[in-house]
Amino acid sequence: MKKLEAFVKESILPDFPLKSRVHKANSYFGSHHVFIKRDDELSSGIIGTKLRKYLSLIQYLKNLGKPIAAIGSVHSNNLVSLAQMLIEFDIEYLIIAKESNSNLKGNGIWLKQLVGNKLITIKRACWNDHEKWLRMNYPDYFILPEGASIDASIAGVLTLPVEIDSWIEENGNNLDHLFLDAGTSFTAAVCCAGLIFCTHQPKNIHITHIAGGKELFDLQLDRVYNYLSKKGFKIDKVPLQIHHHFPVTAKSFGSVNNTITQEWKLIMQKEGILLDLPYGAKHFHAIKNLLNHIASPQKCLVVNSGNSFAARNHEHLL
Repeated sequence: MKKLEAFVKESILPDFPLKSRVHKANSYFGSHHVFIKRDDELSSGIIGTKLRKYLSLIQYLKNLGKPIAAIGSVHSNNLVSLAQMLIEFDIEYLIIAKESNSNLKGNGIWLKQLVGNKLITIKRACWNDHEKWLRMNYPDYFILPEGASIDASIAGVLTLPVEIDSWIEENGNNLDHLFLDAGTSFTAAVCCAGLIFCTHQPKNIHITHIAGGKELFDLQLDRVYNYLSKKGFKIDKVPLQIHHHFPVTAKSFGSVNNTITQEWKLIMQKEGILLDLPYGAKHFHAIKNLLNHIASPQKCLVVNSGNSFAARNHEHLL
């Protein structure tokens, strides 16, 4: 555990919030003892646990000393979050984004305001060749792939399992269920890998796959194990009980239906949390559905990894 903490500390930016608070849920999850870890409060404009990823990524990019070409969708949470950090730390950059098939809105508007003429959009028909074009036209740039889930981001995400370990120790040394959400599965995999080096592990880890699934998660987990092994960590794979779940409804990535919208509103009213939609609402709804099928009260920790900044595209549904 001490080795993990030392590795994290030497890899991340100083003077950033490293601890999100935890509070007890009210009644949304029924009679279970549910606690919510508020990673949504780490930043007002950067989406939840993405800030953790950037803690080590930005440190790496600063040390690299090269201009950055960040790739992604013009509407992505990642680009609008990453752009804020690149600007703050005065790192030379370009944003390379797939042309939108609709008028800019939400993240696209914010991204355009942040980066101005540093946003280069590529026609959708040409997108498959964007990296080749980029290497030809900007050979000196470091290409940061879509999602920014590179090895340099791992140490920042490891702050999450370190905090979970501390919370378990401070709250009775036991936790029945830990709930994480996943898109690319990168953050969830790093958290699970980090927990094997911690003193305390939850009895069960549940991952709500908003996108992807077990196969992608396993690939990411092996990748993180390999990275940590190269960094000198001995990988004794503690047999973590990992369970994989999917949204109960509106299962397509990015989709919203009336059930999810109503759950989103209910969470606000019951818990006072302005969740992002659809991802956070789908995650909480899936957890509630699972716990409804468990009779005996369970001690649970739910990581809320989004924030209300990501919900602004859906105000018309309120």
